[in-house]
Amino acid sequence: MKKKNNEKILFLSIFIIIIISFIPEIGIRIDEGYYFFGFPAQWFVYYGKYQYSFEILGFLFNIVIFYSLFLLLNKISRKFSSNKK
Repeated sequence: MKKKNNEKILFLSIFIIIIISFIPEIGIRIDEGYYFFGFPAQWFVYYGKYQYSFEILGFLFNIVIFYSLFLLLNKISRKFSSNKK
C-alpha cells in the first residue's frame, strides 16, 4: 500500500510542476524574448521559431522539492488524523 501511495505522490508532484510552470508571473519568465518555464528551477526554455531546450536537472530538482513537500504534508496529515481518533 505504501508503494502505491508514493506513486500517487510522485504523479501529483509531476502534475503540479507542469501546471505551475505555465502560470504567468510564477512559472514563466521572459528575458530578451526567450521564455523560461519552471518553478522553483527552470526546466524548459523556448527560444522561438520552434527552438527549445529541456533541462533535465531542473526538472528533477523540482520533482525532488515537490515530492518532499507532499510527502511531508502527507505525514503531517496522517499524524493529525490519527490524533483525532
